[in-house]
Amino acid sequence: MGMPQIGAPGGVRAQPSSVRALNVLLADDEPLLLGSLRRLYERHGHRAVECTSGVAALDLAVGGCFDLVVLDWWIPDLDGVSIIRHLRRWRVRTPVLMLTGRTEPEAIVDAFDAGADDFVSKGAMDGRVLIARSEALVRRAQNERARSVIEAGSLRICEVTRTARVDGFAIDLTRSEFAVLSLLAARAGEVVPRAALVETLARPAQDDSDNALQLVVTRLRKKLGRAGSRLQSIRSRGYAWDPSRAV
Repeated sequence: MGMPQIGAPGGVRAQPSSVRALNVLLADDEPLLLGSLRRLYERHGHRAVECTSGVAALDLAVGGCFDLVVLDWWIPDLDGVSIIRHLRRWRVRTPVLMLTGRTEPEAIVDAFDAGADDFVSKGAMDGRVLIARSEALVRRAQNERARSVIEAGSLRICEVTRTARVDGFAIDLTRSEFAVLSLLAARAGEVVPRAALVETLARPAQDDSDNALQLVVTRLRKKLGRAGSRLQSIRSRGYAWDPSRAV
């Protein structure tokens, strides 16, 4: 497939964006396209980081320092849809725009089902439209930030900033600990099945997944201090967060 036209028309320098500078992660297996995309975002006042490895892109995206992730479908090590599934399983809410040569309806549906926020075909890509859609995705995410806060008794979790507080004090959590605790808080008062919690772990496919989950729960209780008693084990079923339990 030929290189899409993503520069400003007639070589005219793009006008500065009307929104704040964004940090954008670009992941694709075509270095030349990555360079063109980076320059496009920079012309509009944004910052962009290039990545040609799926595994590296996932690690960078989980770090939480990006406002937007732009992914190709076919990336070495880990494909774009798998990256999105991992991000959403780990409750990373950064907007993701799929930019790919695939155009069949099944691919588009698969991308949205995985958790993509937008889908753009490389063959029909216009640079100005790509920037406009990127900025719109980030604005939407910012508008939803207030609704991303989960409060369950003394526990307060923000899924956008990936922070947790109990009784007003910040808790330093690993990726898996945050994912498990945020799911329990979102369903406070309910029993969350073990299988659902295992799916949030960083390595959910490992054979000793039950032991891995138990280890995460043990660490969470310790980090939560007195409030850790609210994280209850429900025999043969799963775990529950009981915000009304006295500590």
